[in-house]
Amino acid sequence: MRGVSPIVAFVILVVLIFSIATFVVPWALNLARETAIQTQNRTEGMLECQDAAYSFDPEWGVHGIKWDFGVNDTLEAKIVNSGLVSLWGFSFEIEIEQDGEISIKHFGSSGFTQDRPLKPGESGIIRANLTEDVNGTLKSVKVLNSRCPQVWISQSI
Repeated sequence: MRGVSPIVAFVILVVLIFSIATFVVPWALNLARETAIQTQNRTEGMLECQDAAYSFDPEWGVHGIKWDFGVNDTLEAKIVNSGLVSLWGFSFEIEIEQDGEISIKHFGSSGFTQDRPLKPGESGIIRANLTEDVNGTLKSVKVLNSRCPQVWISQSI
């Protein structure tokens, strides 16, 4: 019984390697390109958000917050954009104490969108979209935003 000649084996091996490379190289290049674009976008966002800042308006409500968890179930905050970046997509994270237990609840808000952001130097009122009946004593309010998620404000009541 005779085996395959070394020259034929070498040719088959080279053809096999080039066949595999035809699929792997474009995939690897595409993966590298997508990763570089994502990294660049994330880095640009982080650099822009270094100039983001906002605070509660202390002259409005209680430390910039108004709420009524009785009949109306409302939660509002007046915030001031003191940074250099327009902000939008605000949401609330509240800490409630009821019967000696603390719970944390999350609510979206109406107002400032990407089409109509809170611009630098502006102030505005955001209202929580309360999706459930809220009972208990409000302990703290945190206001987050979707433009620069790493920048948020918090106020203990």
